[in-house]
Amino acid sequence: MLPAIFVLFVFLTANAAAQDGMPASEERPWQVAAILERTIGNSHTSYEFGNPFLMSYSPLSRLEFPINTWWGGVELRREFSRCSLGGRLLTNVTQNTDGDMRDSDWEDESRPDRLTTYSVSRSSMEPSIQARCDIDLKIADWLGLPSSMDIRPVIGFQWQRFNMMVHDGTQWEYLPSNDPVPLPGNSLHFRQEYQLYFLGFRAKYEWGKTASGMRPYLFLFGYRAHVRANNEDHHMLRAGYRLTYDKTTGGAWFIAGGARAPVGKNLAAVLEMSYLNIRTTGAHRLYNELLEQDFSFDYGVEVWSQQTALGLRLEYVF
Repeated sequence: MLPAIFVLFVFLTANAAAQDGMPASEERPWQVAAILERTIGNSHTSYEFGNPFLMSYSPLSRLEFPINTWWGGVELRREFSRCSLGGRLLTNVTQNTDGDMRDSDWEDESRPDRLTTYSVSRSSMEPSIQARCDIDLKIADWLGLPSSMDIRPVIGFQWQRFNMMVHDGTQWEYLPSNDPVPLPGNSLHFRQEYQLYFLGFRAKYEWGKTASGMRPYLFLFGYRAHVRANNEDHHMLRAGYRLTYDKTTGGAWFIAGGARAPVGKNLAAVLEMSYLNIRTTGAHRLYNELLEQDFSFDYGVEVWSQQTALGLRLEYVF
């Protein structure tokens, strides 16, 4: 269904642009931007699962990974008479993340609401990637809106891959005691991947041109997405080679807003604030060859992420 919608949207956009006459509607149709972005607040990616042998309570275990760090990258966009096509690519530029990774277990079957094991650890962001591409269609004139306003339906794809190393933690065992246990060195390697197929809108309000000929404007960008997700968790301190996998699907919503101001003849600065909320459910697999474990279940399996970001872009138009 999603590929068919995407193909139809691209066809309609290309056809509308061709009717209006390609190439671009401006003398400077290309935009290239350098991006510096910071994930802030309680930004995280997390997962949990229930007890596969006693399906009367959930969760059995929950793991929460902070993803607050600095990201840098580039964005490229091409404006045509009736549409625009663009993409961006970001990678983390620092390894340390703000906040602690938290691992919680509820393993007392007689009291499933009782926390039995809890650990807090530092977390490092190994090389990770965020990418997005989209195409939009200009419809403001069809709607009779003033020239200062622009609104466009947009369709696109976003991909995120977080690569985390958990290290130097402390664990508390509440059953039978609560004495802290140090966890020196690396304890867990975690990889999370999200694929988002989205449909949304892009809107802006601009006012008088500056001396450079470019207009400052306010903008808003939002979408709803279908999400496919998978993760891999290697518990390095457990006996054997212990891996857990989650394969899930679900939904997401995203909203971003900000302002763009010219700072030179061909330069503009853009300040943006964004929020992304992902929630998925699916199947959990536990594998440990030494202990002869390899089974899957779907009880209480949930993978989710909340991401707040503040970004600055420096755009060059030509």
